[in-house]
Amino acid sequence: MGFAVLYLLTGARTAQWADASKLTLYALSGYFPSLNPGDHPGWTVLAWLWLRVTPQDPIIACHWLSAICGGLSVAFLVRLLELLHRPPQVVWGTATVWGVAHSLWWAAASTETYALASALTLAALVAGQKKSDVLAGLLGGWAAATHALTLFLTAPTLARGSGVGGRMSGFLLGTSPVWLGLFVTPGNDPLTGHSSAGLPSLAWHVTSFLAPSRLLLGCLLLLALLLWNTGPLGLWAWWKAVPESRAALWPMAILAVFLATYAPFRLHLMAGFLVLGLLLWRPPSLTTGGACLQLVVQTALYLGVPWALTYFNVAGLYLRPLPHRNNAVYFLNPMKASERSAHQYALEMFSTASPNAVILADFNPGAVLKLIQETRKLRPDLTVLPTVVDNCVRVAKPAACLAQHIRQALDQGRQVLLADTYEPYYRLRELADMGFAVSWQKSGQPITVKRHWRADRDSNPEPSDP
Repeated sequence: MGFAVLYLLTGARTAQWADASKLTLYALSGYFPSLNPGDHPGWTVLAWLWLRVTPQDPIIACHWLSAICGGLSVAFLVRLLELLHRPPQVVWGTATVWGVAHSLWWAAASTETYALASALTLAALVAGQKKSDVLAGLLGGWAAATHALTLFLTAPTLARGSGVGGRMSGFLLGTSPVWLGLFVTPGNDPLTGHSSAGLPSLAWHVTSFLAPSRLLLGCLLLLALLLWNTGPLGLWAWWKAVPESRAALWPMAILAVFLATYAPFRLHLMAGFLVLGLLLWRPPSLTTGGACLQLVVQTALYLGVPWALTYFNVAGLYLRPLPHRNNAVYFLNPMKASERSAHQYALEMFSTASPNAVILADFNPGAVLKLIQETRKLRPDLTVLPTVVDNCVRVAKPAACLAQHIRQALDQGRQVLLADTYEPYYRLRELADMGFAVSWQKSGQPITVKRHWRADRDSNPEPSDP
């Protein structure tokens, strides 16, 4: 469990952006079962139980759950390779490459579903090797309920050979956090307030996140992520390894095509499933010295590359900026112990807001604000609308949609705060053209939106070109 200790020592200490905060809210409220693959109900069930047996602060406790699951993922990989009678250098070489892979380390250092999903996947494969058919199916089903992409790793084993009936019975039980959503609804999403746990969410995911036009650029990005996960030494050891049956490579090829067409903002974590599959197909061999060197080299890359990008003023990585966040450090360095940008941002927002103010946010900052407000009992007088901006971005006239929410709050005599400055979402120039004035903090963060005379004059303004 040495890797679990590594993940605990380098893991996050405060609330993190986006999914980490959303998942913690789900665990607190017990938001399951759900047919929505983005709700990860298999993770939520276990995290909900975990929060009821640990006295730790829920934000920290969920981070710790990821760290423990990351250590279990490496432990189950070791056990699987031992059952396959691989020599010690292969066992520990593969375990080290996987243990310091960027995707696993990143997921184990923060509240994410991927560490648990990989641990359950490898546990299912171990149970399959030991001919424990029902248990293999149960673990594989729970892995799929945690993250659907695990099926690319487990399905070939669960559907092959004798004992399929037992494995399918276990699989049906393991996926119960999903299919029980056909009969039981968990209520509204604790983050968005919407009812989104039903079957229509499947079609929404396909249309929102998959685009075949991204295939070429997606393949290039995926290749870069594979290299980043293995590093030069791990790649060299993997290339020299003896591959297993080529039949095992087909699911990985299909997975690679799927990932290449998926929205890129979660690819740095989803690529971990492909990394794990390729390591199982071609397990690399390293000596003890080589394994130690792999740890040192990967750690140096994770620390050094973001530093260099920051030094040369390209730390933004052409990705969406967020207050206080260094994108190069946040996305390329899996160690999250010093990552406090989300926490700092939320405290600043809460300290700035007037009594009974309304905060209009998108998912990334909105999830953090909602989580800290609930867990820290800070500013209960504030109304945080954590995804209203995301909803407006999807309509034909986003600025007019935002203006409607702003006007509604102002008519109630409440201060309106914008959660961020990101122009593609918050449409600051269009709002200004429509007669709204934005007050700015010293840090440059737009906070207060006020009505100018033009906004009073026109009750249904049309947005102009920015």
